[in-house]
Amino acid sequence: MANSTVRELAITTTVTWNEALVLAMQNGIGLLTCAEMQAAAVGQGITSDLWMPARRIDGGTNEWCQIGVHTDSPGMVYFSHTD
Repeated sequence: MANSTVRELAITTTVTWNEALVLAMQNGIGLLTCAEMQAAAVGQGITSDLWMPARRIDGGTNEWCQIGVHTDSPGMVYFSHTD
């Protein structure tokens, strides 16, 4: 499932990967892959260590994508937690 539109959802609490998936689906979208986040420049300018729930192409679950500044690898952005 490719995402043709990137939408920002205002979430005011911490959510699990499953909760993020449900919220995305309820809003007529799905989770993005790390590559889709990079193409859309999601999180551009974030200077803290931040992970976003993501979709895996292979259908795997509980995927997270680094969109901020990784504390152990500064300069690495848009990489998978599981790869």
